[in-house]
Amino acid sequence: METTHLQIRPLLPEDAPALFRLTSDPAVTHYMRFSTHMAPRQAEELIKSYTAPGCAGFTLVEKATGRYAGVIALKPEGRSGEYSVSVMLTPALWNRGYATQALHAMVGYAQTVLFARMISAYVVGENQSSRRVLAKCGFMAEEKREYDGTSDGLYYLSPAVGWRRRSLCPCVRWCGPSPS
Repeated sequence: METTHLQIRPLLPEDAPALFRLTSDPAVTHYMRFSTHMAPRQAEELIKSYTAPGCAGFTLVEKATGRYAGVIALKPEGRSGEYSVSVMLTPALWNRGYATQALHAMVGYAQTVLFARMISAYVVGENQSSRRVLAKCGFMAEEKREYDGTSDGLYYLSPAVGWRRRSLCPCVRWCGPSPS
């Protein structure tokens, strides 16, 4: 898959060093559901988690430079056909629309390849940037949930009603089965 600015390819074990540079950065992990990684082995385990059977983990690469941009993953959640999404970008690429493009691509992938019924995301309430990305992609806040004593709790978001019928964002060039 690709978007206007990103190549999106399967996440591989050899991505561990680049992922570790990302997950060892407290600015990146500040709002994640895991602690800042202290050892490369933790990034290797995260890759295994994101690429386990039933999951879909992808590496994001900036097209213009070929540099590692981050990771996006879908993991089964709850009932069959339900997935949660996680996105991490290198801070140098924040505020460029890359997370929005990657999330649009994952919604399309979930629709056409995984035949997902629902995608959810967990976001710390004070993480305004991620909340805006989710809103741009048609996700809506549904309820507040506490998680590991976060002061603001996590918001559970799922796509807006009718998300299956929405077309892909024009920034996404689909290289897989045609979206419905």
